[in-house]
Amino acid sequence: MDTENNILQKALQNVLDLAPGGIVIVDETNTIVLCNQYFAHTICKNNKESIINQNIIQSTILPGQIKKILIFDDELISTNHHVKQCSFQYSLPDNTVVYFRIIKTHFNIEEKKFIVVLFMDITEQVIAFRNLKKNEQKYTFLLNSIPLGLLLIDAHTLEVKECNIKALELFHYNDYVDIAGKHIQDILPVDDTKIFNLLKEKFENIDNYECKVCINNQAIYLTVNFLPVTLDSKNYYIVTINDITPLKKAHEGLILYHSQIKYLLSAIDSILIGVSSEDVITHWNRTAEKIFGISEKDAVGKRIVGFNIPWEWDKIYIGVTNSIIEKKTITLPDIRYDSLYGQKRILGITINPILDENGNLLGYLLFGRDITDKRINESEILQAQKLQSIGQLAAGIAHEINTPAQYVNDNLHFIKDAIHDLDGLMNDCDDLIKLLLAAKQIPQRLQIMLDNINSKKQKIDYAYCKEELPKAVDQSLEGISKIVSIVKSLKNFAHPDTQKKVFINLNAMLQDVITITRNEWKYIADLTTNFKNVDIMIPCFPNQLNQVFLNMIINARDAIQEAIDKKLIEKGDIEITTYMNTDYAIVAIKDNGIGIPEEIKSKIFDPFFTTKEVGKG
Repeated sequence: MDTENNILQKALQNVLDLAPGGIVIVDETNTIVLCNQYFAHTICKNNKESIINQNIIQSTILPGQIKKILIFDDELISTNHHVKQCSFQYSLPDNTVVYFRIIKTHFNIEEKKFIVVLFMDITEQVIAFRNLKKNEQKYTFLLNSIPLGLLLIDAHTLEVKECNIKALELFHYNDYVDIAGKHIQDILPVDDTKIFNLLKEKFENIDNYECKVCINNQAIYLTVNFLPVTLDSKNYYIVTINDITPLKKAHEGLILYHSQIKYLLSAIDSILIGVSSEDVITHWNRTAEKIFGISEKDAVGKRIVGFNIPWEWDKIYIGVTNSIIEKKTITLPDIRYDSLYGQKRILGITINPILDENGNLLGYLLFGRDITDKRINESEILQAQKLQSIGQLAAGIAHEINTPAQYVNDNLHFIKDAIHDLDGLMNDCDDLIKLLLAAKQIPQRLQIMLDNINSKKQKIDYAYCKEELPKAVDQSLEGISKIVSIVKSLKNFAHPDTQKKVFINLNAMLQDVITITRNEWKYIADLTTNFKNVDIMIPCFPNQLNQVFLNMIINARDAIQEAIDKKLIEKGDIEITTYMNTDYAIVAIKDNGIGIPEEIKSKIFDPFFTTKEVGKG
């Protein structure tokens, strides 16, 4: 029997020695009755024989930490606990730190109580766990450092399983437990719920889903991405959430700013064309649309070089080049362009380079204003000033001529009257001479006087002078009358300039113009008037209207001259007709000249349009 017990004990000892951890059996007297090789050699750094039968309390070879663990545990037995576990950190004699899982249990043999203590080496697990914890902390730190909200949701239930701190802050949750288990729709209360159905139906990636949600009565804009992943054979979505509210508001502000700029540019009554440094049109305001008939959408994005703007490109190119090279504003005062109606009009263009803070060219702006009316006004003012100067000169000349003409006229009338009186006296003298010559005898001295008188009469051709002298005086009176008439017309034509309309006799005005221009047409045309009303009083600016009538008569003269040069007529006819038509005075000036060619009839009222050579008028 003892032999069998020994065999069993040895077999048990061998089994214990094969165990990967330490095993110790202690009786209730705190005596080690059995231990295995691992406990003796690895933990205690001793042999089994020295340790077995050692009293734990009295032993000098057992480490103090081990003693505390091995002491008989009355509490384990009294509470009927079958197993008691704890973790234990232990420093080996060579200062190597190991970790054990201590498992205590108890059993009875013939009313003797024993405790079994198992030492399971968990050093690798502890180190692995600690490394895992470190990695977990690292990843948690990284996740919480990401400025995006992160959620891990179940792909089937769409319930939240994990989240980072940013997600809690974004949706105003205090702790993970407040958000865990919630449906994604509770987190993202969007109006369009199709996205959630799509997540369930199709386990696939959804990028850049933009939505607007209301959280705590505050609207925020989000961009959400759903990334499908499989973890431990289960499907999830990693949800990244980016708060784009500041960006959205900035974008809306930028849109508003651009809208305000656009309306501001549209309100400018000048042409504004923005061009980039690559010569691409970036801005095209409403005035440019109106003047050129080209819409903004048809202009923006096009290269300005060769773009269909009907203006003087050669001058524009030079201006732009100079502005870019010199980096300063260039003004082009008179750029001609074709209006939508085919008229030739004038633009004042200013070219401004756009430079950054370093002086690098970003582009340039073309400002333009239609200055046609301004140029017309300037021309009219200049013409009026010229007319005023000419009028003042003409008035002065007329005044200077008028004074001697008046006394010449008076003297001629006096001479005419004197000739008439002398003619009567001379007739009486002739009769007396005839009587004396008929007498039979006259004194010698008287005879000598009669001979002298007859000799002088023959010498001065008395008969001719007597007949022609009155005619010469009459012709002189007629000439001086014409001079007086021309001077009067010149004075009337040079009417003092006035800022207000005055009433003028239309027919008298035309007659004065006819008189002044007579030398221009009298050799090539006959001019007739047909004034159907004696006096037509009209309110007008006399100087300007005089100039109009003068220009029309001169134009008629030029048309007739051209017709004569082309041998279409031998002599011209100019007819001027005036009459009243209810509230209007009608003036019709007709000639049989060359006429207006059909191809330029539409342009005759264009500003500054002319077919005449420079300097001809």
